[in-house]
Amino acid sequence: SAGLLGLVRPSDIGMRAALVGDTMPSGQMVGAMSIQRTTQDSAKVVGALTGAGLVALLGMGAAYIVVTGLYALSVALTLKAGSVRARTHPKRSSGAIERPSAWRDLREGIAYVRHTPTLLAVMCLAFLLNLTAFPLFNGLLPYVAKEVYDTDRVGLGYMAAGAAFGALLGSIALTRHGGSIRPGRVMIAGGFVWYALLLVFAQVEHQAIGIGVLIVAGFAQSLSQVPMSALLLRTSGDPFRGRVMGIRMLAIYGNMPGLLLAGPLITHFGYRATASLYCGIGLAFALLIAWHWRADLWLRNAPANNR
Repeated sequence: SAGLLGLVRPSDIGMRAALVGDTMPSGQMVGAMSIQRTTQDSAKVVGALTGAGLVALLGMGAAYIVVTGLYALSVALTLKAGSVRARTHPKRSSGAIERPSAWRDLREGIAYVRHTPTLLAVMCLAFLLNLTAFPLFNGLLPYVAKEVYDTDRVGLGYMAAGAAFGALLGSIALTRHGGSIRPGRVMIAGGFVWYALLLVFAQVEHQAIGIGVLIVAGFAQSLSQVPMSALLLRTSGDPFRGRVMGIRMLAIYGNMPGLLLAGPLITHFGYRATASLYCGIGLAFALLIAWHWRADLWLRNAPANNR
């Protein structure tokens, strides 16, 4: 069940982002993605604080029925979304219409990303963040709650809510100022600050201080992730937008090796050393990405920094 959910959820995230790109003009993309992100972050805050109470009040089965009903409602609300019909598939030389192929679309999307420097740079940074930052920010929080802070699921809920609340604040800030920022620079700077705060969080021994650090780290996460999504949508041509966002969702699977390696590393070296190693690797490679693609991401006149 968890594996099937992991396969479906990235498709849901990618489709919602593609719909934003389909309906919003380029100049408003950062603000639009920020608004879209606020729904996700606010749901995480409420879910982390009320999830356990809902299960205690209604029971596990009834709570899942409520969640399923909300998903069904979201499907109904998006049935008519989108303003552009899917492009017709080209005809073969024989005159027959070429049949849709997910594998062909994937190959064409990968080729498109590979030959578009801005997209390739953003994809590399996305994979790096999912490999080294997200395991510390999400996947390993239960370990920190139990082994470092010696707290229960309530304490874990506060930690998860704090991280999501910081991300919500960052998204709200970008809804107001998204049109005046330079997305490429903010994305890179937000990633650097996020790594630095995760490094600080790894050294904190008190839960209250740790939650405060998570709130600020969540803010930095939004400053990195929202411009990243906006850049992908703004740089992609209409026929490739869905494919590019699908490839972006594949970067999420960088979580898998990141989490799998974290287990034995924590066993042998401890959580703080492992987290410090992940942050060090992340900062080094993020700097390498920013330097290698500086003409596409960092320079003031780079396309990624158009307002």
